[in-house]
Amino acid sequence: MCKKYVCLISLVFLLGMVGNVSAAVTYNQYSGPYDGDWNTAANWALGRVPTTSDKAGAKTVGGPLVAASTPACGEWTLGGTAGGIITINAGGSVSTVVGDGTGRVSMGQSSGEAGTLQMNGGTATFAGILDLGYAGTGSKINLYGGTIDAANFAIGTAGGNGTMDITAGTLKIAGDKVSLINGYVTSGWITAYGGLGTVNVDYNVRNPGKTTVTATEPAFASNPSPANGAAGVALDVNLSWTAGIYAVSHDVYFGTDSTPDSTEFQGNQTATTFDPGTLTTSTTYYWRIDEVNSTNPASPWIGQVWSFTTQSGTATLKKGPYLIYPGNNAQMTVLWQLDSSATCTIVWGTDTTYSSGSANTTEYGTDHQHKYNITALTPGTKYYYKVTVGAGFTTGSFRAAPPATASNVKFLLYGDTRTYPAIHDTVSAAMVNTFETDPNYQTILLHDGDFVNAGLTELSWTTDFFDPAMLNTREMLANIPLNGAQGNHERQVNGGQNEGWLYLKYWPYPYVGDYYWSFDYGPVHIAVVDEYASYAPGSAQYNWLENDLASTTKDWVFIISHEPGYSAGGHADNPDVQAYLQPLCELYGVAVYFAGHNHYYARCAKNGVKHITTGGGGAPLSDGNINYSQYVEVYVKANHYCKINITGTQLDFVAVKPDGTVIDTFTLGGALPPPGKATNPSPANGAADVATNATLSWTAGSDATSHDVYFGTTSPGTFKGNQTATTYNPGTLALGTTYYWRIDEKNATGTTTGDVWSFTTTSTVAAPTFVAAGAVSSGTGAITPALPSGIAANDILLLFLETANEAISITNQNGGTWTEVTNSPQGTGTAGGTSATMITVFWSRYNGTQGAPTASDSGNHQAGRIIAIRGAVASGNPWDVTAGGVEAVSDTSGSIPGATTTVGNTLVVTVVAASLPDKASTANFSSWTNANLTSLTERTDNAVNAGNGGSLGIATGIKATAGAYGNTAVTLANAAYKGMMSIAIKP
Repeated sequence: MCKKYVCLISLVFLLGMVGNVSAAVTYNQYSGPYDGDWNTAANWALGRVPTTSDKAGAKTVGGPLVAASTPACGEWTLGGTAGGIITINAGGSVSTVVGDGTGRVSMGQSSGEAGTLQMNGGTATFAGILDLGYAGTGSKINLYGGTIDAANFAIGTAGGNGTMDITAGTLKIAGDKVSLINGYVTSGWITAYGGLGTVNVDYNVRNPGKTTVTATEPAFASNPSPANGAAGVALDVNLSWTAGIYAVSHDVYFGTDSTPDSTEFQGNQTATTFDPGTLTTSTTYYWRIDEVNSTNPASPWIGQVWSFTTQSGTATLKKGPYLIYPGNNAQMTVLWQLDSSATCTIVWGTDTTYSSGSANTTEYGTDHQHKYNITALTPGTKYYYKVTVGAGFTTGSFRAAPPATASNVKFLLYGDTRTYPAIHDTVSAAMVNTFETDPNYQTILLHDGDFVNAGLTELSWTTDFFDPAMLNTREMLANIPLNGAQGNHERQVNGGQNEGWLYLKYWPYPYVGDYYWSFDYGPVHIAVVDEYASYAPGSAQYNWLENDLASTTKDWVFIISHEPGYSAGGHADNPDVQAYLQPLCELYGVAVYFAGHNHYYARCAKNGVKHITTGGGGAPLSDGNINYSQYVEVYVKANHYCKINITGTQLDFVAVKPDGTVIDTFTLGGALPPPGKATNPSPANGAADVATNATLSWTAGSDATSHDVYFGTTSPGTFKGNQTATTYNPGTLALGTTYYWRIDEKNATGTTTGDVWSFTTTSTVAAPTFVAAGAVSSGTGAITPALPSGIAANDILLLFLETANEAISITNQNGGTWTEVTNSPQGTGTAGGTSATMITVFWSRYNGTQGAPTASDSGNHQAGRIIAIRGAVASGNPWDVTAGGVEAVSDTSGSIPGATTTVGNTLVVTVVAASLPDKASTANFSSWTNANLTSLTERTDNAVNAGNGGSLGIATGIKATAGAYGNTAVTLANAAYKGMMSIAIKP
């Protein structure tokens, strides 16, 4: 078990170091003249034309020209801080393959980098993803001829962006990418003929199994203003359009007939604007532009019929109306925004006579916003409302929240709607169809954050979320209240982080503090967590949340925030959610934790708590991994939303694509029989000589959902609390003492009292035990090694730091107390040199709340890892003896100095730091041997390539009796210089 754990940690560390770079390809930079021949070996830094073992790079102002076939490459990187261009002409052929490399083409790999792919003809075949504008901005593809055939395609994967303009060329992508491409077109990232033409997209039509993207020559009128389908258009609007490239003049058709003919013909003109005069409020107009050129036999080019609807009064609706639920089931808040000052009227009722009430509203704030909180509603009743602005009006409806005594409720959930409003509109249409088909879903919609892309810019709110042309989203917002959590993009502007004041402007929920609050909804209690204000133990938000969860009497309790604690990768799991909120979820019976941040669907489970990642509301979809962690149960990369149906003690959950395809279902609760008794106690009933650091465990009774734990020195023990886990850590026990314990099994039906079990502890002190190792941290600057998981108060933390024989210290103890261990450090070689290494060791007694420490920048590089040990002496230094030494000879054998212990049952921790430049793998150390130690087990085997590189190996073994434990031998994969220590932790 321990060996498997170490291998997993090492593999994660290795992948974390490698990132997007394949260790199996060699970087080969183009260094020839501008438009130099790709196939000329002298034009490349390695003196050879790139092959499958190379990553071809063009990251300077110039770049190669491809006019003939070229050898396949392992990968490409295109674009540096000075630019970079690759030009492919007719007859040219380039490709990447999966093998030594990933087949990936990255344009603008890092921030500040940009490049150009100029396709004038020929072919480009990429076996991996074509990443346009990966992290840098300004990269572009000019697809003016030829064909690009890629296994995958993305723009702005890591926060960058880029553009593609298509004229005579063709883009082919494996699989169905129609929604993705349409989103890029909507955002203006893919254009045809410089934005004048039409982008054509299909899947499995022109090329089986592939998405095909081409351009139509811009002969037709395009880019209508007002936009097709626009609403709230001003009465004095002027129409405009972009002329087709062959047009000499334009036939204009305009009127209220949806099929314009000679009756609506307004004349022929050369201008690309038309003034229809003063229009009528709340009227839909239709118009068409036919492009005319009498010398061209294809003339006229009959245009598309466009439409728009005028404003309902002299002021125009900019946003809304939309709804939020303020947490009182007799109230609903309606909000909207105008483009100028006006007094509005709102009326409401249980039918469209709107006879329940009316009110006049005036704007609040400084941006023409209106808000009215409707009160005295009957819980569970459907209401209709109408907002009147001048001579026009807008209508909507909602269902008041259910009675507090309700046991049944349905509601909807989604998140991450930023960037692609057209995709969001498709998801919105599906949700509207859901509550129109089943009115019981017209209740409340939860949003887990990232409403918009740049939340500190008004434009992003207008175009990302409240775009008036997105008719389905407008209808959804007008007919179901939306309650959400703030995402990181709500605090973001131009790539930076800031306060989310525009989020507050548009979503004025009754916050308790910062952006956190909670509310009841029928049988449900929902706590909204603000992950961008402290929620560490002791903080205001943590104290509020714990009291909130402890105080609710609702049968179903949920938490919603933005960043998930357990997901399927992409953005890493939030460690603070795991450390601070997961224990509260387990303690207070939170059924499901809702989050987004990763743009896919995932379901995870940890100790009875479901963790749902629903980030498919419109943001660019991202990749996850079903094998990311042991907690992942389901992962699907798709746009989607979720439906929750609660009927008494049962919850039915469905995740569904906009086309109705179900991607996940699960059920919680339900009618249960009384739980069975807990069985299989460990320690076994009546056991003797039990270790003083024993952890209790048992097998849950049938249908048990939680467990009441009793433990103590008198039968049946003292009540310790209710929990969902089937293990209990009683802390360090007394020697030679009999303990009694009982587990009572619980579910919604009742409680089953368990048998009383007992055990007696050993009369001698057990050896301390290894708990876990945290993740490795390394770099050429200051580092913050992570605390191990599963640690408890009074565990001993040992921090091992490897440097190039350069001194290192702890600059931020982060709530803990860290002290250097006796005989530390041990170093050899010229400081900062390639043959130098040093091991430095610090220790701390975990206080239950401290965070990860930060170690200083020693110079060349530093690598660090923390291990945790349980069952050590409760006060003072945790070691009995220590020893240290160096080997200033570079070889593959190490002999770690030993010492003589004065007490029995010590846990001897042996560590070797070595200079292993240019090696980063999980097999640096092996064959740990010491005849005086039992259970000698390797705990850490890591190397880093930051700076000159180095490695760190740790093993533990038990010295059962007092006395000399001698040297520990270890074999290294490469010859290296070594700094070594051993530390005997006493019980």
